[in-house]
Amino acid sequence: MTTGTSTDDGKTFAPAGAKSEVALERGMGVPVTFASHTTTVLDFRLVTPGDEPHDRADAGIGRDDMALAGRSLRITANSLSMPAGDALV
Repeated sequence: MTTGTSTDDGKTFAPAGAKSEVALERGMGVPVTFASHTTTVLDFRLVTPGDEPHDRADAGIGRDDMALAGRSLRITANSLSMPAGDALV
């Protein structure tokens, strides 16, 4: 990711600082600092493509899927998408 500014509403880009590598995953954040009195531009470039979303296991666990009873925790994992094969949880 390269950050920079633009004084003409994003038509031109003036990089500010070094490039940084960030992991873009669901639930992950990217720290951003906004410069005052200008447009902040974030330029992302894909370095290495990951697996296609339809080929990745996507298990969903929400607050309603967990129940604590004494010293036992019961979790229900919902398969939102799963390729053929076995899954180890």
